[in-house]
Amino acid sequence: MKISVVVPTYNMGEYLPRAVKSCLQIPEVLEVIIINDGSTDQTTQVIQSLTNSRITLLEHPDKKNHGRSASRNLGIAAAKHPWILFCDADDYFLPNRVAHLIPKNNKGVDGYYDTVSNENTTLAYDKNMPGLTTGLRQEIIPDKLLDYLIGQRDEHLLLLGLTVRKSALVEIGGFDIHLSIGEDTDLIWRLAQRKKLIPGRAGDTVGIRTIHHHNTYQNHRLLMEGRYLFYKKWNDLKTSITLSNESHNRIQSSYKYYRRKSAVYRFRSFFK
Repeated sequence: MKISVVVPTYNMGEYLPRAVKSCLQIPEVLEVIIINDGSTDQTTQVIQSLTNSRITLLEHPDKKNHGRSASRNLGIAAAKHPWILFCDADDYFLPNRVAHLIPKNNKGVDGYYDTVSNENTTLAYDKNMPGLTTGLRQEIIPDKLLDYLIGQRDEHLLLLGLTVRKSALVEIGGFDIHLSIGEDTDLIWRLAQRKKLIPGRAGDTVGIRTIHHHNTYQNHRLLMEGRYLFYKKWNDLKTSITLSNESHNRIQSSYKYYRRKSAVYRFRSFFK
């Protein structure tokens, strides 16, 4: 299994070395593509200090900030190897990231999903608390995966735990650059709709997602507006996809909820 890792970074210089080190510790990772998305902190200096023959450095042609989706798409296009992992600059992989996938017969499989844990650094007393594990607790038939992911609220997949073929990402068009929130879920749902994703079944978590003050999810206004756009997209799509009534209803109800919430935030900001 020959792997490229896509690492987008925007003002995450303090976390980036840990993320890159976690990628380089995986023997099957032959390339780590760092996309500097117009950072204004010490990220540029940190990147310059990273010297390894497996590291590729990219920027957008205008050197401006284009967001996670456009940056990941840039990395996907540049990737030289058939399998791709995604690691945001503030997250990191564990040493067992792909070891369980090596013996598998990959024929006909477009991707594998595994569980990850959350590391909360927002409050001091949270630092030593065990991280919550995110992933599926049961094996889902690939043809039913999209409906399952949409229809229930307790289990979902994270990009950090996804191992996917570059060809599958290219065929579905990569990340939606019009989404600033939920672009990772949108990609996974589209992969589940059109491609064969199966569990890696590592038994243990394969990566750690870091939660901190700089996460987008800390800004409630952007969160509500972003989720509104995400569910608006899928509400428009739902009639063209074979889904259960439960999944149809969940998309519709979520769309209406976030439409109201985002309208409230826009109303409040208008009078500030």
